[in-house]
Amino acid sequence: MRFHFMKLFTLILLVIFQMNYLNAQIKSNSDDGVFAPRKKIILKIARSNTASAIKALLNVKDFYGKTIVNRQLNWNAGQKELEIPLNISVNGYFEARVSGGKSMKYIYPFVIIPAPETIPNSENPFGVNFHLTRIRLALAKREIDMAKRIGIGWGRGMICDFGDITRKKDFSKPGWFGRWTKLINLVKDSGISCLGGIHFMPKWASGAPKEANYGVFSRVMPDDTSVVEDFCKAIARDCSFVKYWEVANEPDANNFWRGRWKSGQSGDHQKIIKDYVDFLKAASKGFHQGNPESKVLYGGITSAVEDGHTYQPFVATTFKHGAGDAIDIMNIHYTKSIADILKLTNNIRKPIWVTELGGSSALNRGGDYNEMFEDTTHSVIQLADGAVKVFKYDFRNDGVKPNEKEHNYGLVRRDFSPKPAYVAFATTIRLLKKAEFSKALNVTKWSDKGWLRGYEFIKEGKYINCMWLNVAKQSKVTLRSSDKELTMIDLMGNSNNLTPVNGTVTVSAGKLPFYVIGKLQPDSGPVVLPVDQLISKKLLPLRNVNFEHGINDTGIKDWHSGIGARGALRTITPGYHSRGAAEISVKKPGLNKFIPCFYQRIDWLKCRPTLKKGEYLKLSLEAMAKSTEVTGRGICLTYEFFNSKGTRIKWKDTPFRWGTYDWTKLKTLSIEVPPQTVKIGVSLYFAPKTYGKVEIDDIKLSVERWKKAMR
Repeated sequence: MRFHFMKLFTLILLVIFQMNYLNAQIKSNSDDGVFAPRKKIILKIARSNTASAIKALLNVKDFYGKTIVNRQLNWNAGQKELEIPLNISVNGYFEARVSGGKSMKYIYPFVIIPAPETIPNSENPFGVNFHLTRIRLALAKREIDMAKRIGIGWGRGMICDFGDITRKKDFSKPGWFGRWTKLINLVKDSGISCLGGIHFMPKWASGAPKEANYGVFSRVMPDDTSVVEDFCKAIARDCSFVKYWEVANEPDANNFWRGRWKSGQSGDHQKIIKDYVDFLKAASKGFHQGNPESKVLYGGITSAVEDGHTYQPFVATTFKHGAGDAIDIMNIHYTKSIADILKLTNNIRKPIWVTELGGSSALNRGGDYNEMFEDTTHSVIQLADGAVKVFKYDFRNDGVKPNEKEHNYGLVRRDFSPKPAYVAFATTIRLLKKAEFSKALNVTKWSDKGWLRGYEFIKEGKYINCMWLNVAKQSKVTLRSSDKELTMIDLMGNSNNLTPVNGTVTVSAGKLPFYVIGKLQPDSGPVVLPVDQLISKKLLPLRNVNFEHGINDTGIKDWHSGIGARGALRTITPGYHSRGAAEISVKKPGLNKFIPCFYQRIDWLKCRPTLKKGEYLKLSLEAMAKSTEVTGRGICLTYEFFNSKGTRIKWKDTPFRWGTYDWTKLKTLSIEVPPQTVKIGVSLYFAPKTYGKVEIDDIKLSVERWKKAMR
């Protein structure tokens, strides 16, 4: 009897819960959530449970958090869907939130942006990176359509790469495209100009051993470059609508380029660099044979160009071996200096494209503000420095993890809902698409907090100025102009008219770039931008960094043995310049994951330097390493930041090393310490499927105290 009573009681509670539970779905009269100004917006809010009447609240906020709509929703019993018309008179990014029942919230992002101005793609400097071979054809079309909606003229990663041809083909026969035929036809008719290329190797053509995984074989060129030439000739011939071809992706970085197998395994960086030139010449020959109208791009350089990334000096060495004769266009990534690149090319003047730039909206990197700031500033700086084309990386998020940098570079989310960056990039394209760079503005002292940076463009006789603050989150900026009226436009595309009095007008600026339409009168003299200054640097208290204290029952003294440490783990003599070094051997074939061979963590709160106003901290890591027959992606040293829950929130690797080489310095770039850091760790990792022997010595983890450039 009691059992039946409990079942009845549970059933009653369930019915009551369902009566008050709102399981809603929000859609609109736009399939992609993109609206033109003054277009009728109708939200369609449906619920799954229609048994009873229910109330909820609709709240619509703009990007800055201002409430635009606040309205009560009422469903009658049996009513499934409500249609709510919205009247919004401004542009931008908006989120509609429905809350009700058991405090459940449902969010629908949408944007309002003007239609882009139509110009020939040859005159359009703005492109974007796609990954269309990874997705279904319908989704590829959706990405292209949404990109066109904001005025994108160029696409990278639209058609198949050599690495996508997973089976050996006779490239002289029609139909070799196979399953990529439909995608190629879609791209051909898309209205977006395609940047093709040859970036990665298929396993059947790679010079790597058969057991190598994708991260290795796809980066190893064949010994005989004739197959490279054949592929390039075929794709240029059969995709004649593509006129521009890029050869390799970031070849100065060892995680993207390994040269020939023997060169990589011998650790001979000069041979690896020369191998890229051989690859470049073979590809260029093939592209021009397939279509004489082809233009060939150098692989995008990702490093500090003076030194190279892993292979040094990369650019200067390739041009010494004749790279300039094989290309029509020089190509860099992100904010690498165009002026520095030109100094390294033996005065061979080539047009410059930037085929990757922009930021990530990962929460631990600053979220949407970071992405919008970097998308805008990277584009403006490179266009001002002479870039002919700039490509945002990426169009669509690669994943859904909010703190993973690589998952959040997109202008739209993984589910295709637009991000604030979609609106911001649309604003930049709309303002600068047909503009010519005029000059950098000497306006550094126009802000009352920090300093200001500005660039002047001219479009159809109008002056378009892009400006941003250095460090301030909010500042008063005094503009000087003889114009009777100026117009200030934010990244959401909304404008505000300004009337100078006695030649000046003061505006409030935030941490995002903004545009000013009108002729400004900058200060006299050249632009001198203040730079951050290194105040001090000291070693952090890692223990046994020279590995002279021997071993104990668990491994190296003062270091923890990682869960994947296989084979020998001991100290040896001699080290690099001390009595000991750590030797780690991982036996073939290694594990299918990153192996932390040994690690050490320190209490950051106990050793963190005290900061003054305007200061911040960075970490840097270096060590000496020697390897013997390391096969696979390689090994790296990493410093890692952990929060109070023990979660790794950020990290930085040294460049991966493999092959056989004598003592060489491993070194990371310095990165800023996240404010939530509680512990800092140093680990030695073997990458997946990597095996061989490595020796490590003289590890130095340093904290750097920097002062932001205020004026």
